[in-house]
Amino acid sequence: MMRGGPRMAMRGRGGGGMMRRPGVITHFPFDTGVCRDFGFEESRDTVFSDDVLQDALLKRNNELSPTPQEQGAISNLVNQVQSVLDNITVSPGSLDACTLEEVRQVGSYKKGTMLHGKNVGDIVVILRTLPTSEAVDALMDRVSEELSKLGAVYKINLTEGGFEVAQGKTASVQILVTTVHQNFGKLDPTCHLSPDLSFKRVLQLLAAGLLLPGSVGICDPCEGPHVRIQNSISAEDQDAVTSTAQTLLRVLAHGGYKQVLGFEGNSSIASVMSVWDGVVVTPGPKVYEKPNYELPSALLAQTEENSEANGDDQGTHPHKDPGFI
Repeated sequence: MMRGGPRMAMRGRGGGGMMRRPGVITHFPFDTGVCRDFGFEESRDTVFSDDVLQDALLKRNNELSPTPQEQGAISNLVNQVQSVLDNITVSPGSLDACTLEEVRQVGSYKKGTMLHGKNVGDIVVILRTLPTSEAVDALMDRVSEELSKLGAVYKINLTEGGFEVAQGKTASVQILVTTVHQNFGKLDPTCHLSPDLSFKRVLQLLAAGLLLPGSVGICDPCEGPHVRIQNSISAEDQDAVTSTAQTLLRVLAHGGYKQVLGFEGNSSIASVMSVWDGVVVTPGPKVYEKPNYELPSALLAQTEENSEANGDDQGTHPHKDPGFI
């Protein structure tokens, strides 16, 4: 299906104008906080006071939050590694095996959501060159050399996606190495970092609900930066994509990569129970249930009038579909 062809034709001056989007039937949920203004009395809990709940929430927050010592250790290590990588980007010196394009902090430390006991920072290094094993080794050696000049003791090890810089057991930084998107078609699994990580990551994101209602989703490359790709997918299909990704990810975890890639078997593994080395993988049930109801004629007429006044076609937006339970 050519997504660009029909849409481009409709956008021309003689093509009938902009394509209309489905209308959205909105309603405000029943909220006791708002409804107090309309005569509803405020309910009160006589079992415990708000102070007790507040104290419990603060206590739990303190248990989950990293200690000041943990925050200080990870901040110092991340800043030192970031500074070293920035200097290598600007002045690579004798580093000929690779060229750094960008260094970016990501993950829980960057977002301020790090948990107590998980003192790990994440830094993505985007190479302008191909991420060969030799390039990663050379970059790791250069980072180790620069960090040793700071006088602290570090332990650096290769990992599946790059390398890790650890300072005792107090803090560590994961260096995740990738390349610019222009090089993706040139990757060779025999000499570059394995592409299976990207394949697994795509399934993980879909299985986590990337395309479900309320998710940030993915920008539609055919529409623009403010239109999400799931806007054009029905709620039923959103549920099917998520459920299928969850099942395939479980099959993949138990060695069924040939079936997932279509080399063996058929597509029934996404919908039928299968067994992998004694482990039973059962596809999850559908969450979406298509609503079966009719609006009162008066409300339906009013909705159609509002849609026409707003220039929208009658329909239900997938993000507002009531079928998700």
